[in-house]
Amino acid sequence: MGMERKIRVITVSLVFLLLLGIATGFSAGKQEEAAAEGPYRFNYAIGVWDLAGGRIGVEKQPADPYFQYVENKLGMAPLTVSWEWEGSTGYVQGLRLAIASGDIPEAFMPRDEQLVKELMEAGAIIPLDDLLKEHGQDVLKAIPEDKWDQIRATAPDGKIYYVSYIRFAPGSRTGFIRKDWLDRVGKTVPKTKDELVDVYRAFRDHDANGNGDPNDEIPVSGRQYMRWCDDLFVMWGVSMWEGFPQWYWDEKQGRLISHQVSDQMKNAIEWLRFLVDEKLMDPVFAIQSNKDWVAKINANRVGHHFHIVNSLHGFAGFMKDDPDAGWVVLHPPRVPGLPQQKNYFPFFEFPMFVISSEARHPDKIMQWFNWGSTLEGNMYRWLGIPEVDWTREDGKIKVLNQAVPRYKYIPYGIRQYVPEAIAQTPLGDMKVKMLEELWPDNIQGLDNEGMPPQVYEDYTDFRPWSATLYREWCSKMVMGELPMSAWDEYVKKWYDSGGEIVTQRATEWYKNFHGIK
Repeated sequence: MGMERKIRVITVSLVFLLLLGIATGFSAGKQEEAAAEGPYRFNYAIGVWDLAGGRIGVEKQPADPYFQYVENKLGMAPLTVSWEWEGSTGYVQGLRLAIASGDIPEAFMPRDEQLVKELMEAGAIIPLDDLLKEHGQDVLKAIPEDKWDQIRATAPDGKIYYVSYIRFAPGSRTGFIRKDWLDRVGKTVPKTKDELVDVYRAFRDHDANGNGDPNDEIPVSGRQYMRWCDDLFVMWGVSMWEGFPQWYWDEKQGRLISHQVSDQMKNAIEWLRFLVDEKLMDPVFAIQSNKDWVAKINANRVGHHFHIVNSLHGFAGFMKDDPDAGWVVLHPPRVPGLPQQKNYFPFFEFPMFVISSEARHPDKIMQWFNWGSTLEGNMYRWLGIPEVDWTREDGKIKVLNQAVPRYKYIPYGIRQYVPEAIAQTPLGDMKVKMLEELWPDNIQGLDNEGMPPQVYEDYTDFRPWSATLYREWCSKMVMGELPMSAWDEYVKKWYDSGGEIVTQRATEWYKNFHGIK
């Protein structure tokens, strides 16, 4: 059974079972509270890559001191579940399968707008308007009213059914280049395309990593499906987010154009093909797993990669042997004849939080979610339990525990930028310096922010997060399995198989939303 067919079966099963009201697992196992005054433990599913890898079994969570801290402080705590991350697709598929079998959590991160649409239609999630007003004031205040309007526009009754992950902290996705490698080959941080190629060649031909072998360096690498090398696309004018091609408004044509088939994308693909042919880019980047990609970076073999500032410590294994080694920011290099590009950054990202119709105490869940969005909640997220993991002395933070886990039973709420807290995390000084360099002048938004899932109805593969046709054809062009002359055939196939319909819908939405006649 093909992947598209599997997804359709899961979708049908999901709606069917929810409409029937079948509930087992999470919902049937909603252990009735022994006493009204007892702590409230609810099932919560979250999909974040650095939590998925460090999962703790539900049966062990109540004994965890971080679970106990949240429960004692708030009178409630989540029994947290997740699934294998796999670039978010594994989590979403795991969540879909759980829901389709009746195991719907009381609260969860759906991540997928199409899934939210199906859950709204099935009556499986509840509107949050009154709960936000009564118990979520910090969340309400943090998100601008126009963003709430975008969320309301996705619901048939105009209500708020989810909280979107909206980024107010500094834009943290950027290119990183090894400063110590640059020093060894006598180069500086490149600012143009030609300078970047010159640096790549120096990395390729010399002992940039200093291990005595001039042939084991990989100038730049990316990940399966051509993900996590966004800056190599952005520099050509492609709106790319974690490897997912977005849309842009073309004023001359008067319509939205998907970067899956844009002229800018063609230029980027041609250039990537050049890098692979010249052995300047990892030859397996389009097919290698996240695990292999991270391992290469940590093993001191990769000179340039693209990722998240706050996760930098997970890509610095080489610093154990050489503390003076490290990364610096690589802004998107300039391409002659093109306007200076910036990293694209959705302030209005994915559906972050919903409460299901199976929730026993939606009010308490909202109170918990709201606390995660406060300054106090954010300090706990970053540093752990006060007076146990950290304290304040003379007005400054002092870290007492350097091994604070990521798993803290806190929602993925409205993240506040707390420099003094970030500075206490691994490589904290390096992270803060980078974040302040990046924000806000290196960031620009996406033209398709808030686009409703109805645009992709019956054509879900044309969503940026799917884009199977793009990944199949463009990966082959980059790797040399198809000639670049196949581009025109690919674009025709994309539009003929549903892309034209989706483009018309997207354009109509954009014009209506922005008042364009």
